[in-house]
Amino acid sequence: MSISALPPWRSTGLLLLLSLSFCFLLACGASEEASVPKVKAILGATLIDGTPRQPQVNSVLLIAAGKIQSIGTLSSLTPPADAEQTNATGLYVTPSRGGLQLLPGADADLFLVNGNPIDNPYLLGSPVRTMKAGEWIDGPTK
Repeated sequence: MSISALPPWRSTGLLLLLSLSFCFLLACGASEEASVPKVKAILGATLIDGTPRQPQVNSVLLIAAGKIQSIGTLSSLTPPADAEQTNATGLYVTPSRGGLQLLPGADADLFLVNGNPIDNPYLLGSPVRTMKAGEWIDGPTK
């Protein structure tokens, strides 16, 4: 039996059901795309990574899914074009907890501070911005 042989109310219902099913499948596909974590890029800060290494000026940190994905410099690492970028020029980026290190694969828990916290640890008490699990928990820098 073809759709045209069905009574009008049944063929309309069947077409409506097929249309709704198609829309549902499209919505499921869209939600999978939306679940891909957006990359955040912190650009230009001086990185103090919590290791004995010297601070790294003009750093770039790429963050996704709550973790640090990559670390480099402005000249060596280009963020993806669709990354959410934070200009941190003139600031220092440092771990937000003692013992934490800012290395690829580590949790993205960090502070942006307005000076060198090695010289002045009190700066850690009033960060310009705070990131917890890869998400900014305050407003943008001015």
